[in-house]
Amino acid sequence: MIAQKKELVARGNADLESERKRAERLAANASNLRQLLAGLAAAREKAEAETRKKAADAAAAARRLEEEKRLPKIAFAQAKGQLNLPAKGQILRRFGDPDGLGGKSQGLVISTRKGAQVTAPADGQVEFAGAFRSYGKVVILNPGSGYRILLAGLEEVTAATGERLRAGEPVGLMGDGPSSVTLLGDVVQNGEPVLYIEFRNSTEAIDSGPWWTAANKEARG
Repeated sequence: MIAQKKELVARGNADLESERKRAERLAANASNLRQLLAGLAAAREKAEAETRKKAADAAAAARRLEEEKRLPKIAFAQAKGQLNLPAKGQILRRFGDPDGLGGKSQGLVISTRKGAQVTAPADGQVEFAGAFRSYGKVVILNPGSGYRILLAGLEEVTAATGERLRAGEPVGLMGDGPSSVTLLGDVVQNGEPVLYIEFRNSTEAIDSGPWWTAANKEARG
């Protein structure tokens, strides 16, 4: 602490000495008082601009460092078999199962407990958080490598668009009953909330099954 104080004092003294010499040079080159005052004003403006730039550069560097800390620890494509489901529950429908609407399910459907907390299954940035058409309240997470993770059927979204999350951090809460999300078709499980999970590679829905840990493949909580 003492050493830091001494360093700050020495730096302050050096700045003062530099400013004194700059003022003396301006005075020596000025032919009248107006020129001296104008020179001093210009020098002060330049010094303040340099100070602002240094502060902005330092803030930008700090932001970059923080963003680097939040980058995914491993590439999403290499995380197969390592992800935990965003909420505990029972799997009601898997990728490719009949969706109750005459087609095939594009994602994973699980029933959860009432008011269950939903978490990010992987590191990534929230690209969208809020209500979207027939999907209800959703969170779209970008885990990198061209992938997207969609979580739909939430009662409340707590994540914010643009936020960077680590796997396991909360993104929202489930409600007290079945979601009104139309893409869930006829899925109802004892009146429990239902969470829809969809993985996409670019714009194509893909099977999320290979990404879940062995303990989560049955998703029973």
